[in-house]
Amino acid sequence: MSGRRWKEAIANATAANPEVIDAGLSPLVVLGGPGNTYTHYIATEEEYGIQRSEGASTLYGPHTLNAYINLTVTYVPYLSSAAPSSPPEGPLPPNNVDISLSFFPGVVYDN
Repeated sequence: MSGRRWKEAIANATAANPEVIDAGLSPLVVLGGPGNTYTHYIATEEEYGIQRSEGASTLYGPHTLNAYINLTVTYVPYLSSAAPSSPPEGPLPPNNVDISLSFFPGVVYDN
């Protein structure tokens, strides 16, 4: 059910895109693979509330599906070849090179 809701949200967001409307296109949404990988299951809020296998295996809580839908729909306008810009850059990971400790011993020369 999560996949159906996610695909429908993407199709609606894509169909509302002015370029798709002007071209008279009908979007074909193919959703592949994020479930059962890094996130394990992505249950709907109803399935999460019941706490059967799918709900109990949703690692990030009852709003996981809504978070995925929100992020995906946010970036739909950037998928067009005529997009005026690229999406905003997200946060960068910290650079800890100067404060990292090394536990490798130095080179030992054998005379």
